[in-house]
Amino acid sequence: MINIRIDDYPFCLPNQDPDQAEVWLREMFEVLSRWPAHYYFGAIPYHCDTRWIALADECMRDNGHLVMHGFTHRHDYDGFDRDLQPGGEFEGMTMTEARLRYLASFDVLQTSARFDRDHFIAPFNRYNENLLAAIDTKYIHTCDKEYNALGYAALNHYGTKPIVGNLYKDYGFASRVLKYINTPGTVRPEWVTLHWYYEFRHFGSGWLKDLNALCKECSRE
Repeated sequence: MINIRIDDYPFCLPNQDPDQAEVWLREMFEVLSRWPAHYYFGAIPYHCDTRWIALADECMRDNGHLVMHGFTHRHDYDGFDRDLQPGGEFEGMTMTEARLRYLASFDVLQTSARFDRDHFIAPFNRYNENLLAAIDTKYIHTCDKEYNALGYAALNHYGTKPIVGNLYKDYGFASRVLKYINTPGTVRPEWVTLHWYYEFRHFGSGWLKDLNALCKECSRE
């Protein structure tokens, strides 16, 4: 089976309407729960209060995993998606500061029965050595665009294995990812990556049929 990475739980944007987000998330969880393929939802600890922990525990089945997606995703910064440095959210942090923020974020997410500590999804796919030295995870998720352009292969990963998505191939809109997987001659990837909010923003709830088809394909042995 193919694993499914989904970024940004419960919000993609700092000022997103929480009630609308919950409606969309429930619709998505219903589809994800139909199929056995495992999905890993990148949770932003900064937003994960008891409402969102409870929702994850209510809706996620045994194939669902809540994993750390940064500490704040820069949602505490007005220009959160601009002026990004190579280290992304972690640029300028000492290892000690990153460790303290990691432990605080861990305390938030471990209250969920669905929390999986083995995976860490780097916000904006960017990270640095101080972050790698600070976290206790087996895998860090990124994308080939940042991984190659920013020279992450040269970093000391301290035993943490990079999982690198391929932009516009196994990383993108569900419909395009499904088309890529089903292209003759394509080697089936171990992971695919989606961003749920952008799917809903572009296609509304109509994208759920693409998600269902992708989950069905990812569930194939």
